[in-house]
Amino acid sequence: IPLEGEINFVEFVEQRLLGKDGKDVIGVFWQGPHGPEGTSARPLITDLDSIEFPDYTGIDIDAYQKFKTMTGLRAKGKSTSLFTTRGCYFRCTYCHDHFGKSVRKRSLDNVFAEMEFLMENHGVTEFQIIDDIFNADRKRSIAFFEEVSRRGWDLAFAFPNGLRGDLITEEFVAAAKQAGTYHWALAIESASPRIQKLVQKHNKLDRLSRAIDLSDQYRIFTSTFVMLGFPTETRDEMQLTLDYLAASKAHIALMFHVQPFEGTPIREQVKELTNGKMAQGLGFSNVPSKDEWFTEIAPQEIRSIIQDNYWKFHFDPDRLHRMIDLTQDTHTKPALAEFLHFCLSESQFTLKTLPIEESRPVLADLLRHEGPVPYADWQPPFFPEKHF
Repeated sequence: IPLEGEINFVEFVEQRLLGKDGKDVIGVFWQGPHGPEGTSARPLITDLDSIEFPDYTGIDIDAYQKFKTMTGLRAKGKSTSLFTTRGCYFRCTYCHDHFGKSVRKRSLDNVFAEMEFLMENHGVTEFQIIDDIFNADRKRSIAFFEEVSRRGWDLAFAFPNGLRGDLITEEFVAAAKQAGTYHWALAIESASPRIQKLVQKHNKLDRLSRAIDLSDQYRIFTSTFVMLGFPTETRDEMQLTLDYLAASKAHIALMFHVQPFEGTPIREQVKELTNGKMAQGLGFSNVPSKDEWFTEIAPQEIRSIIQDNYWKFHFDPDRLHRMIDLTQDTHTKPALAEFLHFCLSESQFTLKTLPIEESRPVLADLLRHEGPVPYADWQPPFFPEKHF
């Protein structure tokens, strides 16, 4: 059952309970003797308010609090995820089409009703909003924040799936901060104008840079996404992205090797560039196999570039101080310590060997932090003496 399953899954289960095979339900597919078979695709649900709220009676929300969230760090409060829209109207060639290429919106009344239910019945104090593009409708998104503030709800908000950075204005940032937003992700992907056009991202990079500056100014912890290894991308174009990132006020940089997933336009482009030579098992990993070489730089070297820039970005002294300062009102120090310990390990350094000497004592103090921990069963990582 691909894509949205709220209707066809229920119909399929009803058919099975009646002893039928369910193969006449629209939007159901199966593996036949000669490959995939199925009925026609079911149209996307236009009225999202018609979908009932999830049944949480069998879900232990407390059990999920011991894990890191989609942000890569632990939440500030008792958190759960929330969709307020489905779909995205941009046509980025590397992205999925699960929810369609238009934005369908729940009414804000419907969203607030679900939030209120979760707050009153499950003690939720933080919502991780995972819309593909929450700020597609700027007026609606600002109205959301303003209504949360008007109701006096003491909540925290994170947007780990990403906002469209070049649509962000100071009015949006101010309203978000007032409502309790403390973390969001902004997708840069590439700072090369040619690559932006090639993959149809069409980021206005000057506006995106302004949005990152505003986020830092308003003390919103900002993660960025970049990708290296787009088809035909050159070494100089990759360096443009890394320079743009290093010059930004962003706090976290998640760097990925491009993955041409099946069903995306970029996959077809890569097939042409490699004369159809694509590994059958190509999937979600940091580095494709050596046979998938469709840039100026081999994939193994791209991985090395990512690893090298990972520590240069996160352990830059100014950036490190700004992240620690933000723990006063965003992520806790233990949560930041855990994330930066991961960064240190990813870079294959210890505190002794970290090349930026100025950052060593600052990082050592953070990693030894013994302050309040929001999860009773989590302790800051143990660091043997070799780290110090």
